Amino acid sequence: MLVQTGGGVRRLSDIERKLKLGATRVVIGTAAVNNPSFAVQAVKQFGSDAIAIGIDAKNGIAAAHGWTDVGTVTAVDLAKQMADAGVKTIIYTDIAKDGMMTGPNVEATAEMVKTAGCDIIASGGVSCMDDLYAVRNINSAGVILGKSIFTNAIDLREAIQIFKG
Repeated sequence: MLVQTGGGVRRLSDIERKLKLGATRVVIGTAAVNNPSFAVQAVKQFGSDAIAIGIDAKNGIAAAHGWTDVGTVTAVDLAKQMADAGVKTIIYTDIAKDGMMTGPNVEATAEMVKTAGCDIIASGGVSCMDDLYAVRNINSAGVILGKSIFTNAIDLREAIQIFKG
């Protein structure tokens, strides 16, 4: 079983502990925004398969600390920097879309897919099967489904069957 975890990752020892407990991949969010060199060091120490970067954005600017601190670097620039450092996977969330079920920010995600040069997983706003097709059509590596599953707006079995492989 593959397990991905994140939240509160601020030190290399946090990553090491999560991996030793059986996590397959650890997501670094705030620490990557505030200290990109930390993420670079994590990839070097644990490998690019074990590290993903979570980039949450408000109006295209990377945010940190549970979305309360919006910085000055664009989400796309941070994604490019992380990809250049060897990161293979980025989870991109448009804060304004998350949990709203109004559709993902396909345009911003497409820009990130085109610019970053690594796998981009879309997150936030997915509400229907058409949203899944839209994300697939921009070559996103995947999509995170949350509220759409809990509210039965998307049938998970159907989505898996359609998009398998």
